[in-house]
Amino acid sequence: MNLYRFYIEINGEKTQVYPFYKDDLSLDYELESNQRFYRKKISGKLSFVRNDFALINSATFNTEFKFTIEHSNDFGLTFREIYKGKFYKTDCTIDEDNEKIEVQPSVDDEYNKVLAGLEKEYNLIELAPDNEFLTIYKRPLIQVYVPGNDVVTCFFNNYTFEIDVNSPVDDVTELASKYYFALSSRDAEVTLTAGAGAPDGITGVYVGHITLDDSGTHESATFMPEDEDIMYYLEYSATAGIQWVSTYTLKSKVTGSIVYQNQKNNRITNETITLSAQGFGTTTGDIKVYAIMARYLSDVDEVKGVPTYDVPADDIVADNKNYHKVLPYNVDTFYISNNYSDTPTQWGKADDGRYFLPPAGTSTDVFYPIARSTWRNASVWFKFYWLNDSMDEDALKAYTLRDAATLSSTINVLLQQFAPEITHKATTEYSQFLYAASNPLNGGIRQFTLLISQKSNIINGEYQTPAQNAPITLQQILNMLRDTFKLYWYIEDNKLKIEHVEFFRNGGSYSKNNVISYDLTKLINVRNNKSCAFGTSNYTFDKEELPERYEFEWMDDVSTMFEGNPVEVVSPYVQEGKIEDITISNFTSDIDLLLLNPSEMSTDGFALFAAVESDVGGQLELPFVDLTVQGVDYRLQNGFLSYFYLQPNFWLYDMPAKDIKINGGNYYAKSIARRKKQTLSFPASVEINPIELIKTYLGSGQIEKISVNLCSYVANTTLKYDTE
Repeated sequence: MNLYRFYIEINGEKTQVYPFYKDDLSLDYELESNQRFYRKKISGKLSFVRNDFALINSATFNTEFKFTIEHSNDFGLTFREIYKGKFYKTDCTIDEDNEKIEVQPSVDDEYNKVLAGLEKEYNLIELAPDNEFLTIYKRPLIQVYVPGNDVVTCFFNNYTFEIDVNSPVDDVTELASKYYFALSSRDAEVTLTAGAGAPDGITGVYVGHITLDDSGTHESATFMPEDEDIMYYLEYSATAGIQWVSTYTLKSKVTGSIVYQNQKNNRITNETITLSAQGFGTTTGDIKVYAIMARYLSDVDEVKGVPTYDVPADDIVADNKNYHKVLPYNVDTFYISNNYSDTPTQWGKADDGRYFLPPAGTSTDVFYPIARSTWRNASVWFKFYWLNDSMDEDALKAYTLRDAATLSSTINVLLQQFAPEITHKATTEYSQFLYAASNPLNGGIRQFTLLISQKSNIINGEYQTPAQNAPITLQQILNMLRDTFKLYWYIEDNKLKIEHVEFFRNGGSYSKNNVISYDLTKLINVRNNKSCAFGTSNYTFDKEELPERYEFEWMDDVSTMFEGNPVEVVSPYVQEGKIEDITISNFTSDIDLLLLNPSEMSTDGFALFAAVESDVGGQLELPFVDLTVQGVDYRLQNGFLSYFYLQPNFWLYDMPAKDIKINGGNYYAKSIARRKKQTLSFPASVEINPIELIKTYLGSGQIEKISVNLCSYVANTTLKYDTE
């Protein structure tokens, strides 16, 4: 025989009460919206009469009535609390004539205070969470400038971005002597237009690389046409004397014979030349020269034994506050292209109406555009040189961030402000995913420690005074964990716990063996001597919950590697056109870009770090994570928090369908979202653990809602199964 005891507590004084209730009184466990935890609620009303009526009615109007239910499974020898609620007189139906009060208490569990405090904002600095010293690296970059342009193009780690210049500079000598740019490359395009009498097939865009000899007195170039069907090429040669004398010669690819030739008393420059020959009339050539200048920005005194220069106080770039050293970069890894597409490309349109394409290269070559605003009919590109990696390693500058708060302590100090009885600590009792020695999803994944720091502490580099205001809410942190790692929180034994979605899918475990509370295929219905799962295999689908695409975004504009590409769900049954936007508000993880391009970053919010213990000294440091995406190699500082890393490691769980595209690669989902829905009834205890699964002939179902009748012990249940 199962027994219940009921209590009302007023101002700390607890009194046993004896309410009347109908046979529909139930204890409900329902999955919280967009969460993975359940809350107990009472379904049905309780009636209080006689002494119980007097107890409630005589209390002051503002009294909070705490209501609890205890249950015994051993014939009344021991009792356990199964429900905690509360109510006020304003929640009651009061019949003074018949001395009867009717009420349905609202839940008053460990979630109440936490949910009420999630959106409350606090200054994290004043809360003083535990801080760690964190080693961060300033990595160098290459800055490329075309004289007269409005922007400097920056390159690092197979990524590019642009920075505005204070004022355009045309003078090559000034760029070299004052700003320490080297003339790394000179390229040119020559657009030939055949005149009357010219041979067929001359018209086209010819491009070439201009080479200056060691003496500095002779330069040359061979300009090749855009199309292999054009059977000509243009040679340029110039020699310095009293003045430069240049010769332009158009030759046949087949015979090598000269078709046109012309001399000019100047080096190649932006101008229009006329080529003429007896019997062939004239052909004009419109010349555009691209002088490409480059420098190497760092924060070290020398690179590969070569001393660096101080960045000028009035530098061409306004915002280099985290970098103070520079070196001319005279490695020629620049290319000019006369490849085109007749359909639109991401690189824009040429003057002749066609669309730019990068140079032809191998399958592993990656080219990056330079000074696109200056292009006419050809385009100019940069490719990372294989020695860049070696230079970058030598030019790394390590410094210590002294104000990085551990995420575990941050969560705990926030909880203490509005729910002091709830705790969170950096132990596996609170999160196996975050605090185990190895990640429970994949033991091979190196474990890391999550830290945060007010973003201005990074943007301002090696600051003297740390940020004094760091507004934050617990909701922002929990949403960030959900949207980066697919982590969800719940409360158990007054502990706020955080685990991956797969933990909940397995019934509260990372084991491949699901945790089952009831196996209805084996539980026998005494009425018909069949299993409780018999005759229940009917179901529907929540199709509106199946997006076909996920798009990701941090607080700031970050590099492609950290933002990631959209995740595509390849399936005919998902909701066509449904896009789920994943936005990490108030956090940014691209530390390199915060240091390299601070003017484009908001000073509000927090930098998020996934740090590891250094191999030397044990201090936490930001690791470099090596990734290859679509054939391109990346070395990412703080790479555990790039979506290039997060998506394939943590986002393949609980997906709408099996086939997934991530960063151009095909993947199989490691688990499928539960959008198959079934309702059924079976006998159950009121002391059920709703996180655990229920087995039926449809599989292992996750509880969406379960309502256990306190009289009949029949559980009316809605279960969710894998869609496929």
